Amino acid sequence: TQGDPEVRVFQVPDPSPTASNTLARVSVTVKQVGDIGGYQRYVSDANAKAQALPGYQPIRGVSNSNGPNDYLYTAKESGETIAYVEHYWFRDGRAIQLRCLRPASTQAGAAWQTAFDKGCSDLANSLAR
Repeated sequence: TQGDPEVRVFQVPDPSPTASNTLARVSVTVKQVGDIGGYQRYVSDANAKAQALPGYQPIRGVSNSNGPNDYLYTAKESGETIAYVEHYWFRDGRAIQLRCLRPASTQAGAAWQTAFDKGCSDLANSLAR
């Protein structure tokens, strides 16, 4: 979508049969918030929505969390457990959210999951600069 917020969503191909039930994807959302208080409300609202998802479970102690504005959790989507990684930044009066979603377990295997997670982390690192 374009406007406020502006959202871009990218599908990440999952070569396994489990991909027929879930869609691995990466999204970037940018919303005008004006100041740090607006940013904090945006992040708080996003976290409240996440916690309301079916089967929400936070993931603690995972190495791809880079800071206090990174959130890792699992939740159910179409009956499947999905791993979510969310990163937030405040820049020039805008809240920026990077969200990476993939099946928590997939027949594509550990190498595909590792590559997906690394790609998400690399993207987050490039946005943080």
